[in-house]
Amino acid sequence: MAQIATITVETAGGPVDLPVYEPGDSGSKRIEAFRVQTASGPGFVPLAAVDEADRPYLRVQTANGVKAVDTSASGIPDSVVTQYRFEDDSDTTTAMDSVESNDAVISGPTYTTDSFKGDLAISDVGSDGSDNRVESNTSVDLVTSGDAQAASVGGFIKASNYTNFEYPLSWGSDNSNNLSVTTWDTNTWRARLDIGGTEVLVDSGVSISSSNYQPVFAVVDQSELGIIVGSTLQATDSHSLDLTQIGSGTLKAIQGHTSQFNIFGGEVDDATYADGRLSEANVQRLTDR
Repeated sequence: MAQIATITVETAGGPVDLPVYEPGDSGSKRIEAFRVQTASGPGFVPLAAVDEADRPYLRVQTANGVKAVDTSASGIPDSVVTQYRFEDDSDTTTAMDSVESNDAVISGPTYTTDSFKGDLAISDVGSDGSDNRVESNTSVDLVTSGDAQAASVGGFIKASNYTNFEYPLSWGSDNSNNLSVTTWDTNTWRARLDIGGTEVLVDSGVSISSSNYQPVFAVVDQSELGIIVGSTLQATDSHSLDLTQIGSGTLKAIQGHTSQFNIFGGEVDDATYADGRLSEANVQRLTDR
């Protein structure tokens, strides 16, 4: 990928030069940060160096017209392939993917200003007899596209109306092949892995909150299922299931068990899906960014 220009950003510590690359195959699916217009045509300023995917991310913010560069370690982990931040309500039937292009259809849930990050989140009142959900337009293979036999699903959740077996966040081809964050009749968050009808559940032991947002992530690799609440891995359990059997599945938020049509009621913000197992530090980065 060719560099076509350099832009200079004024910071408190003096000017900082940022490279601009031509659009196209960058060799990294998360290199493009924001578009700029140069004398050579449109380009992109990268989130990180082309050959250093794990270096601190550059975040350019404006305040009263003054730009600043934050090179702290906060940012989106490299294994995240899709994130619905729910910040653009210009089309109330579409959730934009801020990482790649796995945009989702919003069927029933609505935007709300009661958010964890930014100005907006997605919300549903929760009810029986409907099939409300946010669901990606395309199917995604989280298991084989990144770290071998590993995936993560999660986000920031505030539950106001829920019953047993509702999925505020999930990924999979159907109810018998999926990874999800699920509610439970113990009023605690659980991670659920179901492959071919064989189910593994891990109870976090952390109570579901109806008044505050909670970071909740189901994380799995080829031998262990875990659940992170806050930025702590609360519980794990071993498994011997073949994650590749899930295949390609859609990314969902605010969904009930489709055979029961119990719909999760509450708010979800920054719905996040990764093709690797997110760590506690990764979740903390997502919380802080």
